[in-house]
Amino acid sequence: KIDFIDCIFNNCDLSNIDISEKLILRCEFNDCKLIGSKFVETSIQNTLFNNCNMSYCNFNNSRIKELEFRNTNLKDSSFIEINHNKIEFNECNLENCEFFNTKLKDVDLSTSTIEGILVSSNDLKGSFINPYQATLLIRAFGINIKDE
Repeated sequence: KIDFIDCIFNNCDLSNIDISEKLILRCEFNDCKLIGSKFVETSIQNTLFNNCNMSYCNFNNSRIKELEFRNTNLKDSSFIEINHNKIEFNECNLENCEFFNTKLKDVDLSTSTIEGILVSSNDLKGSFINPYQATLLIRAFGINIKDE
């Protein structure tokens, strides 16, 4: 049982690592590969994932405080029942990500790719998106746009 405190990871391949039920505090992951990694029931605080490949990651039931994903590929990742305080997605790939029972109020998704995102309208309430993303989400919720 290892916790990560004040660690910096540069150019590491941590794919398929299981960091479940751990603490990640004041850490940086730069240019790392974390494909398929598990962060289930993990406490993540004051941490940055920068320019990482994190597709197929699982963050279910995690507690997050001040976490930033910057220019990171999170395609097909899962964020179910996340308890968070300040999570940022800056220029990330969130294609096909799942966000269920994870409130995205005040979360800015406007610079990220969200095609195929799976999320309820209640969880999206209060988040920030751009006009193009609004069109995608309207269609995802089964609403048709009528051209005049």
